[in-house]
Amino acid sequence: MKPPEIEGSIDLLEVEDWLTSLQVILNIMNLTEQEKVLCASFMLKKDTRYWWETMMMRRNVKDMNWEDFLEEVVL
Repeated sequence: MKPPEIEGSIDLLEVEDWLTSLQVILNIMNLTEQEKVLCASFMLKKDTRYWWETMMMRRNVKDMNWEDFLEEVVL
């Protein structure tokens, strides 16, 4: 099972497809909310990696739950 990666997209359908695929895998793994965020952050590449690094500077992502992550991704 290879987790999907995302490089950066303004196409909301592409982002939603990525999130749907990722959520299936994360649910199977039975992770905590914070572990889901950590795993998802490893799948971010290029532009999305830059976005995540900026996010880490702006807020305490260590305590970010999955719902907060989803809200940030789709904004």
